[in-house]
Amino acid sequence: MPDDRFDVAHLRGVLHHMERPIEALREAFRVARVLVVIEPNGYNPVLKVIEKTSRYHREHGERSFAPSTLRRWIAGLGGRTRSLTYAGLVPFFCPDVLAVGLKRVEPLFERVTPLNQLSCAVSVLVAER
Repeated sequence: MPDDRFDVAHLRGVLHHMERPIEALREAFRVARVLVVIEPNGYNPVLKVIEKTSRYHREHGERSFAPSTLRRWIAGLGGRTRSLTYAGLVPFFCPDVLAVGLKRVEPLFERVTPLNQLSCAVSVLVAER
């Protein structure tokens, strides 16, 4: 595929599955000048516990990356982070009764630092080269 083929490359929830995530970022930057990365929030302590205790996560080598790590990798590839936000307080497969309450407070948690860094499920990073 030729360089700069696309306006935007979107990597949603794939880097934590890869053995060489930096290579995926490199390839995304090769085909697009703008990159959107949505990944599990590596600052979330609950997620870190799940990664250590979940048999599935251990068997599949899944691990989340801190947004600072993603930013460092992007800078190393000649990119610049345009924005970094945190989203989502309600975990997947959450019981409805709990999800309703969490959805009510989710906007507050998404807006307030460091609450968003420690509690939100994903980081959303937009970068350009």
